[in-house]
Amino acid sequence: MLKIIKMKDTLVKPNIFDHIDIGTYLQAHYQFRKKNTKGFSYESWANDLDIKSRSLLRMMVTGKRSVTRNFAQIIEKSLELNSQERKYYFLLVEYCRAESEEQRNSLWKKMVVLMDSHLPAEHISHAGFISSHLLPKIQTLLTFEDLLKTSENIAEVLGAPVQQVENCLLQLQELSLVSRSESNPLEWVTDIKRFKVPDSIQHESLKNYYIKAFQDSIDAIQLPPETRKFRSLLIPLNKKEYAEVLEKLEDAFREILHQYKSETLEGRRVYQLNTSLFPLSK
Repeated sequence: MLKIIKMKDTLVKPNIFDHIDIGTYLQAHYQFRKKNTKGFSYESWANDLDIKSRSLLRMMVTGKRSVTRNFAQIIEKSLELNSQERKYYFLLVEYCRAESEEQRNSLWKKMVVLMDSHLPAEHISHAGFISSHLLPKIQTLLTFEDLLKTSENIAEVLGAPVQQVENCLLQLQELSLVSRSESNPLEWVTDIKRFKVPDSIQHESLKNYYIKAFQDSIDAIQLPPETRKFRSLLIPLNKKEYAEVLEKLEDAFREILHQYKSETLEGRRVYQLNTSLFPLSK
């Protein structure tokens, strides 16, 4: 559900993903800066941005004039946005400028993907969570509402030994990620519907997790061709292009997760999508 943003003085930096109008976002940013920066005003802001007309800045921020692309480029420098926030910011500018319903719908779909990727998610930074490749898989299965969440059924779905699954569930319980159902002690439940393992984790367990993930890929090559897909590319990249490819892959992952998220498993199979990008030549 989208939040209704009301203008008020605040000590908290406005979250751009809470806004679907560029004007309300810029007004919220102005109020934030004015509350937290001594002497901040439209005049000082215009001077910082090298904008000659303070009144033009004020009119665009307050919505009395539409935000031009050139103005959006200039003011973005002062907003201190990260890469994903910046993408959303420029989409928001175009969304508010769009003249046709078709344009707005196309931009809205892209905005929703970014909004969805920034919904609250449990950051699981404990190395124990990736000590076994089964733990994230089991944690994921427990989010499906229509799955019988007994250790026996989970083991059957994953094709793993029941005892191994039971041990993994106990590990997840020790990490306070799952618990036994109060209505049926044979079933397991979780309150965590979305989770992320931060990239900052540098641990031997993470390396072992990826080794197992790609071993799964090797084993999967024996599956019927219609149930799996392999593809390999050889491309020349400099450092800048390498970073651009990584960003494109992240965008693709976000879009896939948004488009194919589901709370039920009926009629579906859980697929594993692995990516790797590394230098082949020196």
